Amino acid sequence: MKKKKGIKISIMTLLTVFLLLIGSTSVFAAVINYESEPNDGFTTANTMIHLSYGENYGKISSYSDIDNWKFYTKSSRNHYVGIVLPENTKYTFTVYEYSATGYKLITSSNNWVMLPGDNTTTGLSREYYVVVSAPNGSYISPEYYHLYFYDDLP
Repeated sequence: MKKKKGIKISIMTLLTVFLLLIGSTSVFAAVINYESEPNDGFTTANTMIHLSYGENYGKISSYSDIDNWKFYTKSSRNHYVGIVLPENTKYTFTVYEYSATGYKLITSSNNWVMLPGDNTTTGLSREYYVVVSAPNGSYISPEYYHLYFYDDLP
C-alpha cells in the first residue's frame, strides 16, 4: 500500500509541474501596483514598476491630493512614460528628472513623453518623477488612472 501512495505522489508532482510549465503565462500574472498614501512629495513618491512587470494605478481623491511616482531607467535606450486618465478628467501630468543639481521640469500636461535612458557619459541610470494632480474646478473621478513606463525594444 505504501508503494501505491508513493506512486500517487510522484504522479501528482509530475502533473503539477507539467501544468505549471504549460500554463506558466496564466500562473504568473502581472503585478498591479496601486499608489499608497502619503505620496504627496518627491521624498514620499511611490515607485513605479516597468510595464513588462505590471501596471501602476492611482486615484486623485481631492483637489489637494497630489500623487508622486518615481522610476529609474533600466538601460541606455529611450524610455516612455504615460498616463491613461479616467473619462472626463483633466488631471495634470508632470515629469521631472532628478540630478545632483535638483529637480528639472521635463514636461507638463501631456499624456506621454519620451525620455532618455541611462546617462551614456557616466553609465548611471536616470531618476525620474511623475506628478499627477487635479486642477481646481476639474472633475474628480472615483476611477483610477493608469500610469505606465517602458523602454525601446532591444
